[in-house]
Amino acid sequence: MTASTIEVPSALADIARELPPLVDTETFAQVFHVPRNTQNDWRGKGRGPRFTKIGRTVYYQRDAVLEWLKSREFSETAECRSE
Repeated sequence: MTASTIEVPSALADIARELPPLVDTETFAQVFHVPRNTQNDWRGKGRGPRFTKIGRTVYYQRDAVLEWLKSREFSETAECRSE
């Protein structure tokens, strides 16, 4: 099985190095300052990064987090108001 590699903008490189391959909700909360309750809400609404659930524990794959961050880039405020 070959691991996929995504292109990470230099602004995200430090974050990418900080994240483990599987990011738990607590780590995500600490790194991105998004409380776990907000993460729960996002998952229920299909927002936020794609996640993996093992038993009762939620994980985000590092590549999914980086892709999600890239998708959150906007060139003007009006673009993100529709979210």
